[in-house]
Amino acid sequence: MKGKGYQIREVARLFGLHPDTLRYYEEQGLLRPQRGENGYRLYSIQDICDLSVIRELRQLEMPVEEIRQYMTRRTVLGTLEMLRREQSLIDLQMAQLRQLRREVGKRADALEEGARAPLNQLEIKRLPPRRCYCLKGKRIKEWEIDLHLQRLEKEHEDLLRTIDSRLLGAVLDSKAVEQKIYDQFSAVVILGENARDGNWWLPEGEYACVRYGGSYDKTWQVLPWLLEQVEQLGRQREDPVLELYLVDIYDTDQEEEFRTELQVRLKPLEPLQPLSSAP
Repeated sequence: MKGKGYQIREVARLFGLHPDTLRYYEEQGLLRPQRGENGYRLYSIQDICDLSVIRELRQLEMPVEEIRQYMTRRTVLGTLEMLRREQSLIDLQMAQLRQLRREVGKRADALEEGARAPLNQLEIKRLPPRRCYCLKGKRIKEWEIDLHLQRLEKEHEDLLRTIDSRLLGAVLDSKAVEQKIYDQFSAVVILGENARDGNWWLPEGEYACVRYGGSYDKTWQVLPWLLEQVEQLGRQREDPVLELYLVDIYDTDQEEEFRTELQVRLKPLEPLQPLSSAP
């Protein structure tokens, strides 16, 4: 303390703030330090008490204008109202943190399941209709998928914040698959448990599925095997053919830890015709 008050750097160090933050609070009318004979700001004990209140309210993300109105004329009644307001903000932040914790937990569960799931095994899944966010393109190359997914996320930025356990993927180009070309895609998709506002549906039905580890280039090896398994089952495929990224570059930079699932939708089986009765 120097003279009749604390200098700005002392106060900033005491509260762990940058001096510019104190200057900003002064510009906004929240603090009113005096000036010493040398023109330097001097903060009184009252200023320090006010700063404690301001910091507490700012930590709750209370708007500066609302803080200014409170700081202009404080009374017991006004402080009680402000404390009730703080309680409401804390309750809101706690609810948001609980929701965030649930989302993080679901993401962790999905990542753990994706990392531990058995590889190179055929599985037939009955899947419901899946709402998703979709960005279509013309013959998207494998190396372009990340760019298109970033565009899709930017396009639906606000809505995607509400999705739990999001899953990224791409739809293989149907004509390219017929030509045995497995690195061309017609769309990228983002799925989630509550993607209610998605702009596209993945159809329900039976899907032949297989998971593999490592580089995405393995789709060239694994998808022909999967299609062959479909034929051996006496089934036919129909669109879509999906490449879903269970563990990808967002989760690890170790390529051998990547996990990808291929899903091929199967045409429904023809119902058995009743045997005709003997004449």
